[in-house]
Amino acid sequence: MDSLDEEPLRIDAVDRELIVALQEDGRASYAKLASRVRLSPAAVRNRVSRLIDSGTIKVLVNADPVKLGYRTAALIGLRCQRSLDAVTQLVEKLDEVNYAVVVAGRFDLVLEVVCTDTDHLLEVTNEFRAIDGVTDVEVTVVLKYLKVEQMSLRGLV
Repeated sequence: MDSLDEEPLRIDAVDRELIVALQEDGRASYAKLASRVRLSPAAVRNRVSRLIDSGTIKVLVNADPVKLGYRTAALIGLRCQRSLDAVTQLVEKLDEVNYAVVVAGRFDLVLEVVCTDTDHLLEVTNEFRAIDGVTDVEVTVVLKYLKVEQMSLRGLV
């Protein structure tokens, strides 16, 4: 994900409707999408390609971490005294990190990680504790997910 300062791609109502349709069914054919937005399949393919190429949308597969053996999830808050470069390098290296955000407030970074068990979580946590300049590592274990969704444009189009 890029900087929040980046100029967004100019999109219109048709692009927004395509995004909503793809969020509902990411495997929808261009023909099906075309009938929804009243354009030709070729025009829809061009629009979807532009949205993908610009990074506005991504085609993803959502895997269930529990079914893949990752039964422990946690949020990790990090406070750093120095540059975030070393932490950023570790975040990029670790497959266990689902997402990482630089934030304003109590922490400098907040991460979500998935691990096979609490021993694995401890190993991941200790990797962050070992970085020079990390002054605080706070781990909050996820007990239950109440809602897990990507941003939806439904209601915003």
